[in-house]
Amino acid sequence: MSLDSVLGHTATTMAPDLSTIASIGSGGPEIIESILAKLFDGARAPAAPARGGLAPWQVLRVKTHVEAHLDSPMRAGDLAAIARLSPGHFSRAFKSSLGVAPTAYIAGRRVAHAQTLMLTTNEPLCQIALACGFYDQSHLTRVFRRCAGTSPRDWRRRHRDGVVPPQAREGAGR
Repeated sequence: MSLDSVLGHTATTMAPDLSTIASIGSGGPEIIESILAKLFDGARAPAAPARGGLAPWQVLRVKTHVEAHLDSPMRAGDLAAIARLSPGHFSRAFKSSLGVAPTAYIAGRRVAHAQTLMLTTNEPLCQIALACGFYDQSHLTRVFRRCAGTSPRDWRRRHRDGVVPPQAREGAGR
């Protein structure tokens, strides 16, 4: 059975014969499904095709590069070169794929790395800031507060001890 015979038209007739479609009756969905399966050899289109995002290999390469170079300066242009795209297209595709801009992603990864170092080492925050690619401790504090909602010092105390210090509870309403 060809699609033309089901739809009731040929290559020269563009309008389908509606009586043929109506004759499908209650078995319509199954017949249409079998016709589509024959046409596409069982291949299915993805439910929500990705439009304008990065390819999986590009996401993997960029994420790997970011993780390996958290302690050094990174620019969106450098990441675009890794993904073999122009900087403008890369930024749009990155945001489409990961939901955040490249700079916000890098900042988030640096803050996560700083959190790990704060929990696993006794290094001062100024050393942790430099190890995570921040310019200095105040830069770490600004970005950390934006991402985590609290200062690095308070976050470290809260998560190291598992309790909120009394002065932090009192100052929370400021």
